[in-house]
Amino acid sequence: MAGVLYRLYMSFYPPCPPKEANPIKFGILGASSVATYALLTPVKSHPGVVVEGVAARDYSRAKAFAKSNSIPKAYATYEELLEDPSIDAVYIALTNSHHYEWATKSLHAGKHVLVEKPMTTSSADAAKLFALAKERNLIVMEANHIRFHPTAQTMKALVDSGRIGNVQGIDSTWAISSTPPNVKKTSLGGGAMVCAGCYPVSLARYILDGADATDVRLVRTKPFPDEKQSDQHTYVECDFTSPSDGSLVTALLSADMALPQLLPPFKWTLKIQGDEGTLYLNNYFAPSIFHTITITERPTDANGKSQETISYVKAYSFKELDPKAKGEDWWTTYRYQLEAFIDKINGRQPQTWVDEAESVGCLAVLDRAYEVNGFGARATTNYKE
Repeated sequence: MAGVLYRLYMSFYPPCPPKEANPIKFGILGASSVATYALLTPVKSHPGVVVEGVAARDYSRAKAFAKSNSIPKAYATYEELLEDPSIDAVYIALTNSHHYEWATKSLHAGKHVLVEKPMTTSSADAAKLFALAKERNLIVMEANHIRFHPTAQTMKALVDSGRIGNVQGIDSTWAISSTPPNVKKTSLGGGAMVCAGCYPVSLARYILDGADATDVRLVRTKPFPDEKQSDQHTYVECDFTSPSDGSLVTALLSADMALPQLLPPFKWTLKIQGDEGTLYLNNYFAPSIFHTITITERPTDANGKSQETISYVKAYSFKELDPKAKGEDWWTTYRYQLEAFIDKINGRQPQTWVDEAESVGCLAVLDRAYEVNGFGARATTNYKE
């Protein structure tokens, strides 16, 4: 319990080392709460980056946000921030429907871009962003923060070690018991699967070496009571081809924003079923606070008999998995993500990365999920280059 309390405290109040002489300067598009824990807090403990300014649709809101978070500049418009030559990189914390437009404009303005998930509301638009970034020699990355934490990589390493044999099935969910207002709005590209489905989908594809889904089938879905064209939950079955033996792997992947209030207010789990055992990760979304990785092994001997053994692993840092990697036990998923992003900008090799194939491939599954659940493509602005 002491460790949990320590990591929880450090998540909100990390140490603040002196900043380097020429740190990367971030500008934030969108004075939203997500920017606080996804960027502002991680920046405090990174010596090589500062937040220089913030822009919002309402100038008074931008000024209030800047004041409360000790940000030097507030801008009256998004365009004004992008025109500031002192800004090196932009963090986009806008609604889903505005991701593509403002990521595109940021790249045209010569800024590196860290854009909240989902990167865009379609795989086609995401591919366009990566093409533009490559053309302009800039970095663009989807903020799929869970992929940077040691827990996800430990699960992958355990699968690759063969301890549970060949993967036969995956079950992963992201679920909460309440919904932020903007998340469900159809006009803003909202919906459970598009907002949170990237997490279970990306984990499944990561475990399977980036395999693309060969089929996506609807298990069940339900609209929000007051937003009939936006899903409150969606459960899909996805078929993948196993990279190890070419067999069929079926994954049950879900995003749910309607957990019963009597239950714990969240469920963020990943279960991997192999022919010789099972891996189970509880709390992949905020693993720096607490998590459990349960390894159930059932190897079969020469006589066809198997004996079950259960063990547990913790992965708060890379000390066991990658001793040369940077990080502390209290680093959040967002702090690891920031480290990778700044490393990439500065020409260093990041410990891991979320690349074009991963983001576009994940969105392709979400595209298909919205076809089979009947809600249709998610909204985006009418912006055209």
